[in-house]
Amino acid sequence: MLKVIIAIVVVVALTIGIVYVIDKFVPKKIKPVINLLLWALIIYLGYATFMSVYGEIQFNKLKTKRYATVIERLKDVRDAELA
Repeated sequence: MLKVIIAIVVVVALTIGIVYVIDKFVPKKIKPVINLLLWALIIYLGYATFMSVYGEIQFNKLKTKRYATVIERLKDVRDAELA
């Protein structure tokens, strides 16, 4: 739990540092370009995070479906052996 808190504090500190650097040292003409690039990065990272979770959910659904098929086939084999 302590590692998570430290990671959050570090990320917040880095974010504040980046905002400070952009505000003080980047010319005003370049700020909209940086703003668009950062928004594109946010959208990409959000999509990547969503797809990583969604991929796991889809995998578990497929696994359950395949396991059900295998169980049915094993039951058929058992019934054939007992007959």
